[in-house]
Amino acid sequence: MNLDESYHRRTVVHFDLDAFYVACERELNPALVNQPVAVSQYNPHGNLHETHSSEIEKRLVVRPLSETVSNRPQSHEGTNGSMIAVSYEARRQGVKRGDRGMDAVTKCPGLFIVQVPVKRGKADLTMYRRASNRIIDCLLQSILDFPVTDIKRSEFKVEKASIDEIYIDLSIPVDLMTRRIHSIGDRDKTNTIAPSDDAETVSNLQLWEHVIHHAKEVGGTSIGGIEIMTETTRAANQLSKNEVRKGSKFQTFENTLDAGSQKWWDRPLPEWTEIELHLACGSALAAFARQNVQTKFRQDSGDVFTLSAGISSNKTLAKLASGLKKPNQQTIINPADEGALQKLFHPMPVSRLRGLGGKLGEGVMTRLKVATVGDLAQVPLTILETEYPTSNEEEKSIASHLYEISRGICIEDVSERTIEKSMSSGKTFRGALALSAADEATVFNWISELLGSLLERLEDDYDTNMRLPGLLSLSVKLVGSHSHASKSCRAPSNISHESFYPLILKLYKQHCLRRRDKIQGITITASNFNEVSHGRGSILNAFERLSQVSSQGLINSSGAIHSSKSENPDTMPHQISQSEENIATSSPSNPDDGKTITVDRTQSCQAESKVRSKASISQFGKKRRQGTMAIENWFHPKKQASLESKIKPKKTVKEDDSKNQKISGTCSLRYEDIDQGVLAELPFHIQAMVRKEMRQLKPKRL
Repeated sequence: MNLDESYHRRTVVHFDLDAFYVACERELNPALVNQPVAVSQYNPHGNLHETHSSEIEKRLVVRPLSETVSNRPQSHEGTNGSMIAVSYEARRQGVKRGDRGMDAVTKCPGLFIVQVPVKRGKADLTMYRRASNRIIDCLLQSILDFPVTDIKRSEFKVEKASIDEIYIDLSIPVDLMTRRIHSIGDRDKTNTIAPSDDAETVSNLQLWEHVIHHAKEVGGTSIGGIEIMTETTRAANQLSKNEVRKGSKFQTFENTLDAGSQKWWDRPLPEWTEIELHLACGSALAAFARQNVQTKFRQDSGDVFTLSAGISSNKTLAKLASGLKKPNQQTIINPADEGALQKLFHPMPVSRLRGLGGKLGEGVMTRLKVATVGDLAQVPLTILETEYPTSNEEEKSIASHLYEISRGICIEDVSERTIEKSMSSGKTFRGALALSAADEATVFNWISELLGSLLERLEDDYDTNMRLPGLLSLSVKLVGSHSHASKSCRAPSNISHESFYPLILKLYKQHCLRRRDKIQGITITASNFNEVSHGRGSILNAFERLSQVSSQGLINSSGAIHSSKSENPDTMPHQISQSEENIATSSPSNPDDGKTITVDRTQSCQAESKVRSKASISQFGKKRRQGTMAIENWFHPKKQASLESKIKPKKTVKEDDSKNQKISGTCSLRYEDIDQGVLAELPFHIQAMVRKEMRQLKPKRL
């Protein structure tokens, strides 16, 4: 596969938070800093009482005792859950993710075990999600604040891969930095500032000094494939992906830069290639951001949040690099250095490759009889295509993916995504905890609890991101089944238990479970999020802009608004300013006031999103009942008809001679004219009433 130079000039950074769940607990309880700590899942057979994240002592289920007293839990009650995160202090003593509490304490007698918060009979991850968002915000702000630069947020892309992983494509700001450094020209090895240098040259020299300082001194950036590895580092590089995920005693912090990397950084500027400069600038930005996170959240007792980072030209190599030196270190992989790439890349197990850590990777190793990346790279593309054929020419084949990834090639872009594309609330019922489909009361109770947990997240997301889900799904996994069966429907815009629960029960019944079936897992998912309209066109802002209203009146049957000071506000749902867009002022047609404002009704809902209420927003809050009546009049066909009968129809007029557009002499609200986005901004209790009226307007299917 031939790659142009622009491929290698990309700069992608992968940040991985070190022992993230442990760090969150240390932020709440600084006494745990620098101690061997593990975070455990709740024990489903033990104590399931709700515990809030702030209940530190209650969630600290195991702590070291005196040397004369064993720290081993005496019972399974609440202490023998599975470890979901292990600090590096505990990893050095052999504790791994997945260990049970009693086994972990046997390996590490000085271990502290903190249980995750429990709510609604399942783990409550709210505190961890919020901590993740705070750290990402700090990372992004740090990149914007890098010295002697003017980086803008629109110049780089951010993809949140998981709660503790993030990709950032820094290609544009790095390219701008590299151009400035190139302009320095050939100077002596020290690149010192001379008295004759102009301001621009001085600024560019300072930028180069910051790049070297932060990448080498602050970040201690190792150069993959060039570094002179210690035995511990070499052993860590040969770990499988599963071993890396669980944690290993070989993952240790090295506070000194190896001699090979030291020599790489100490070269004079003229010896650097274009790609190397890009990687150096990217590593400087990564080191600066990591340092800021570390400093911002530091406690008196020590560091809380630390990150490892990988810098390369694509997502695959960047993720691989971030796992080479953990914790709190970063590594560069140069994709153009084939010798270094083979030295670093080829000895690794196939399972370390991105996307090959699960069943697909196991199948590839068995089917092709390969164990390492180097083995896979030796397999010709023709054999790969024979073993993994594809019938769809437009779809990228598994064969092509294996061929490219074994050579460190990945053309997948970093997608701009900092919030979840979907939200789920689920629970697994293993072994004796499996639910009987015949016991509907218990099943429905769990569905209600899972839904309550999901709704809390949806409400928080709505407040933060102003969006609502468009799709609601229920997945059920039966005992003995290898996958979930899923049913979906349109999600209601009213975030309430009363709106969601009947739909979920309807989806559950569509699964047609038999009474003898045993349920092993239930998951409720909200997805297909859409932003809710807000800003100048929103209905709430229309109320707030009352002071700008220049005329008041009712929309007549032709779409015109007659100003009248004596009208009842309950029968005046719409008012509009002459200064708004999409409004054309016609010649006077009403002898009483001499003014008529005509509204373009071809996009009824968009125009009506700009209307104003005679009552201010505060008056609307005090007179909710009156406001509700006005909205009801708007949507109810019979009441609308009674309004239209009181208003004299306006004759057809020309809005613009050049366009020769005509406005109809009659106007009635249709279901398809209602803007769902504007409607979603109304309080949920009003939405419910409005939607009830809308169902009467909706045309029936033949």
